[in-house]
Amino acid sequence: MTQQIDTGAKTFTASGTIARFDRVKFASDKVAVAGASDVDVGVATEAAAADDVISVWLRTKQGTMKMKASAAIATGAEVEAAASGKIVTKSAGTTIGIALEAAGADGDIIEVLRV
Repeated sequence: MTQQIDTGAKTFTASGTIARFDRVKFASDKVAVAGASDVDVGVATEAAAADDVISVWLRTKQGTMKMKASAAIATGAEVEAAASGKIVTKSAGTTIGIALEAAGADGDIIEVLRV
């Protein structure tokens, strides 16, 4: 059976522990925390333990989303994927968004416009 998603979120089963606002990737038929070199599916809207069903903002959703910084990020900076489901100011990677507010330190949650 085929499906079609008309909203910006979809539910998935977590393969392990996922924190709210972590970028997530496919892990077989589940999702897991995305690393720096992983292409993410989107961002977890809630925390999860293994086998929990969670909502994920798809990377293609319209509007903005909250994401977790791994270091300080300036407002307006292009951001790229970082380890542990986080984002960082773009250096050599692929731009995945633009920071719409500043992050002061690792773990700060900021609003990002995905590109």
